[in-house]
Amino acid sequence: MRKPILYFAAICSLSIIAGCGGGSGNSNSSSSGSSSENTQVTVTFANGSAPMQILVQTDSSGFVGLGGQSTGLSTNFTFMVPSSPGRYILAYSCSPVAVAGSQPDQLIPAGVGFVFEATLADGTNLNLGCGPPPPAVPPANVSPASGMVDASAIAGATTFDVLATSADFSGTPIEPYALSFNFSVPVGSDDFVVDAYSVAADGKRSTKALRFLRAQAVPPGNINGGNLVSLGAGDLVSSQVLTPANMQAGFTPTANVQYRTSGGTFVPLGVDDSFSYALVPPADAASSDVYIYHVGATSTGSAVDLFQTSASASALTSITLPSAWSYSGPAAASDPTFTFNYQGFSGVPLIAEQAVISWDTGSNAAIEAITATSSYQNGATTLSFPSQGFTPPFSGFVAPPSGASVFWVATIWAGTAAPPVQYVLPAVYGGGLYRSPASLGTLPVSNVSVSLVSTSGSYIAP
Repeated sequence: MRKPILYFAAICSLSIIAGCGGGSGNSNSSSSGSSSENTQVTVTFANGSAPMQILVQTDSSGFVGLGGQSTGLSTNFTFMVPSSPGRYILAYSCSPVAVAGSQPDQLIPAGVGFVFEATLADGTNLNLGCGPPPPAVPPANVSPASGMVDASAIAGATTFDVLATSADFSGTPIEPYALSFNFSVPVGSDDFVVDAYSVAADGKRSTKALRFLRAQAVPPGNINGGNLVSLGAGDLVSSQVLTPANMQAGFTPTANVQYRTSGGTFVPLGVDDSFSYALVPPADAASSDVYIYHVGATSTGSAVDLFQTSASASALTSITLPSAWSYSGPAAASDPTFTFNYQGFSGVPLIAEQAVISWDTGSNAAIEAITATSSYQNGATTLSFPSQGFTPPFSGFVAPPSGASVFWVATIWAGTAAPPVQYVLPAVYGGGLYRSPASLGTLPVSNVSVSLVSTSGSYIAP
């Protein structure tokens, strides 16, 4: 059996995306390109990944093509949306990606197309992509941060890191004497954290001690006032077992826990096989810090995930996963229709629904996705793939040929706070779907949660 070209990364990681799109439109703000009847929406494609074609529909008159303006590696597209009803549809196609063909070492081009259905309530500045997120750009204005660390008194620790908001000095083996560190960080005030830990044979990290050095001025960059940072009994962490509740039979759980300081420094807290993670020493915790949890579970053709933040004084002992979604998938069709009937998010606002299909015949292939926000759906429960009916024609959606194996994934998001658009819109590279990493850690509040459920399967195109 040939490996499908579609793979799905429900949530890749808890890494940061800066400058996420968002903000509701204001139909009375001339400064945002708005009038009493229309609101401007700006779409940015970064990392040099401008779409091959982009169309927009803002009313019943059909789709129109958009021209972009490039600045460096970014390309911006703008369009006006009538403030009532404030709905729009974006259709964009990306450069074909190479996927494995039916013969050894064979690569064939796969067409890539996306449709995004939204309203002005979902934001007027959107960051989309046709490839992986751009690499981090080093800040232009940096200065050295330096100091001395002695972690020799921490039993079981073998390594220490010095963490900051946008850089770190990592992987230093602990010796029976003080060791120096020196690395560049952005000029300003930064939170530094010294993390002493061990790494098991399977690569899992176990935090042993933490020291928080907040609001350190750079320059001069003399961390801890130039004094030795000597880790001791007061820096030792305790542990807390995180119990995944509502774990269903046949599902394999995974978990990741991080801590974010109010200044924006992320600290990995490790999760071992018993789901135990490190607790920040009470003396080092600040009321504006947050714990960030990601717990997921997978089974054949099904996945559930949950992001949860909590206040530093309220570390979680359990986290309740959504119930798995039982869905047999769309009826076999060249333009399938997906139905999203799921009651497991009772009382939790919906965020978005998404349908993805991919197929390849050994000589041609395609990856296509439709994502609709809950404000656009407004209670509707279906999404359909229209390979025809675009005027002007849209190159991103092509009906699979008869007899092709069509692989599909359906996903529903819900939560107490909507994440950035990047969280729910995929990009494609390397022959598969890549979900742009986004972090609830960018939300400066605690007690926020975002969940998803997904199912997948295949059918033979008629």
